[in-house]
Amino acid sequence: MINRSPLLILMAAILFAALAVLPARAGSESLSIRLVRASQGTEIDPALQDVAALMRGNLAFSSFKLVDSATVTLPASEPVKLGKNFKVALSGPANNLDITVSRGTVKLIQTRAVLHGRSPLVLGGIPARDGTLLFVLNLVK
Repeated sequence: MINRSPLLILMAAILFAALAVLPARAGSESLSIRLVRASQGTEIDPALQDVAALMRGNLAFSSFKLVDSATVTLPASEPVKLGKNFKVALSGPANNLDITVSRGTVKLIQTRAVLHGRSPLVLGGIPARDGTLLFVLNLVK
């Protein structure tokens, strides 16, 4: 008779080890963050062509200009500085990402999101001199 207990224990150990690695791999994704000035008009910044139709179709703006951008690896160790006075703090992996947008020491946006590669996340509605500021977050392939 064959004793299958050691084989089952070995298979369980291999499965456990494989599952333990998955969250670490899922959390090491790159995230693009773009600070965008939205307004009325016809100008679409070429750097925003990939999201322009989506934003035009879902927001009350027709013109989008890139103000600043950065790419960070998740989980992020430091807040991302954008524009003259904005910080975007990111905590966690893309599938459970805590996001805090601040201007100076004032928190403007605080949310949790599940990001995936199929669609960007647009946050904002922050009044600005020549329009409204938006933050567009995309996972980078």
